[in-house]
Amino acid sequence: MNTSTLTGLALGAGGAGVFGYQALSSLMDKENAWQDLTLATVTNDRVAGIVEAMPSGFMEKGLHYLAYDLPLYQLLLAAGVVFILFGAVFRK
Repeated sequence: MNTSTLTGLALGAGGAGVFGYQALSSLMDKENAWQDLTLATVTNDRVAGIVEAMPSGFMEKGLHYLAYDLPLYQLLLAAGVVFILFGAVFRK
C-alpha cells in the first residue's frame, strides 16, 4: 500500500467521521457549529483571497463552490476517492 492510498483512506475516514458526527448531532437535536461545516468555516475564511485571485470567472465560481457551498465531509470523501484511485493507478 503506497502513500497515496493511505492518504486517501485517511481523508475518507475523516469525511466519514465528520458526517457521522453531524448525523448523530442532528438525531439528538443538538444545535452546534458542526452542522454547516465548509472549507471556509474551518479555515476562518482564509480561502477568500485565493478564490478572489482567480483570473477567470469560471475558476472563481468553481472555487467559490468548493470553499463556501460544498459541505466539508463531501469534500473530504471526494478527495479520499481521488487519492485512492491515484494510488491504484500509479501502484509500484
